Order: sequence, then structure tokens, then C-alpha cells
Amino acid sequence: MTRRQGMTLAVCTRNRHDDLQRCAASVARQTPNFPVQVMIVDDGDMPDSVLDKIGRTLDPRGFTLTYYRKQNAGLLQSRIESVAQAAHDVILFLDDDVELEADYLSRLADLYAQHPSASGIGGIDPSIRGNWKWNGFARLFLYDSGKPGKLSPSGYGGSMTRWCGMREPFPTEYLLGCNMSFRKKALQGLRPVEWLTGYSMGEDLYLSHWAGRTGELWIDPGLRVRHYQSPVSR
Repeated sequence: MTRRQGMTLAVCTRNRHDDLQRCAASVARQTPNFPVQVMIVDDGDMPDSVLDKIGRTLDPRGFTLTYYRKQNAGLLQSRIESVAQAAHDVILFLDDDVELEADYLSRLADLYAQHPSASGIGGIDPSIRGNWKWNGFARLFLYDSGKPGKLSPSGYGGSMTRWCGMREPFPTEYLLGCNMSFRKKALQGLRPVEWLTGYSMGEDLYLSHWAGRTGELWIDPGLRVRHYQSPVSR
């Protein structure tokens, strides 16, 4: 990716209006020197006043706001429809209850330039941490592989509790759904599956597997979000 190509931020949301506005405000504090499309993929009912406020937040920063009201319910469907609607070649999926830390977008663009064979790059949620007791428990029950970028023998991503201890970007088998990005072409042909409906727990592993067929996946511990874990169901 070059900076001229731009980036689409797809925020898949459902009736979390306060969270969404806080997320948009954190995006507006970013200072990328490339085009950014902020695409709200809505699975609920958004008042015009909320959308207008988000537009006023983003417009002075030069971001393009796109609102897309979905037809098919479910988080995985939101991801799939985001790919179809995205204007740019890199899609960053953000949960609506996160805030981006400073320079997130510029750092992500630099990483794609440094790793041209990457099909996906993700960041971390610093609140997800392990300790020796948790790590031992997770290893015993096959939830943690013991290696930061590797899924467990049972297919779980419990090793993400180790990500905060990493200092440099590292290859991985999976990304974290609250802030994960992919090249658009790596998600072409992505299909719904019957075991991922509604909130779709595990859809980030599914997207990671799909994108990983065509290129490398990376985690950068320098890409960080504040994840507020909204109590409002989506």
C-alpha cells in the first residue's frame, strides 16, 4: 500500500450511539496524509442527529463519511458488506466501542508499505493481559498455544494475552476483531457460514483464516486501542 491509495475504516455498529461518537472523535484526532473513508455499517437504527454530529466531527479533518444501512443482520454480514462497499484497498475494521491511540493510522500505513506481502495487519487491546496463573490454566485446557502468534491446538486465540509483552511486530495466525485490517483483495469472495450468525463470536478468526490464504498476517503491539467493552449488546 502507498499513502496515495488511502484506507477505509469500517465501523460495524448496532445502536451504540454514544460509543460510536467517541470512536469517531478518536479517528478525527488522527493525522494521516492519505485519504480516509470512515464507513459506518449500521445494523440498527441511527438517528439523523447522531449521524450529523459524527459528520461534523470528521469533516474538518478531511475524512469522507459514508453511511451504509445493512439489509442482512449479523456481524459477519457487516464485515462481508463492508468489503463490497469499501472505497480503498485497505480496510481497517474497528469496533464501535474503541478509541484509537495517537498516530494509529499513519503507523498502519507504514507497516503495509514495509510488508508488501501482508494480507492483514492488526493491533492490540492492552487490557487483555495474562499472568503466570492464567497462562498455566490456558495451556492446560488448550486455550493458549504458548506462542503469541499461534492458535492453540483446539483452535483458540488465548495467546493474545501475551501480545502486550511483545516489543516488535510479529507474524501471526489470527488478528483481534476490535482492530484488524486487511487488504481488500484478501477478503474477496468471503462468504457467510451457518455457525457464525448474530454477534458472530469467532468471526475474526474466520476472516484471519480467509485472508491468510493469500498472504502474511502481522500483529504490531504499537497499534493500540482503548477498548471500553460496551455493555450495550450489538
